[in-house]
Amino acid sequence: MARQVRERFIPQLIDHDPNQQVGVNLCARVDELEDGEYALVVVSGIFEKPEERLLYRTFAANTVWKNYLPYLDSVLEDADLPEETLAPDSL
Repeated sequence: MARQVRERFIPQLIDHDPNQQVGVNLCARVDELEDGEYALVVVSGIFEKPEERLLYRTFAANTVWKNYLPYLDSVLEDADLPEETLAPDSL
């Protein structure tokens, strides 16, 4: 999935409805968590202006993913998750 996001703009939808697209996934990678599990970490963009739909067309080539790598670097460090959220027995 991370590779797909880096290759193409994957739509961000409400209730999996293609008629309710609110943005696109801009960058993603898989990170190993402290407990040995893996997480797909994604930077998503929400459309704020109509012209953004034209700039980030669904499934168009994603040529900007590298611009969003710095945001991925800080996601897990900045996350204020309770420890039990990451524990396997909390699922």
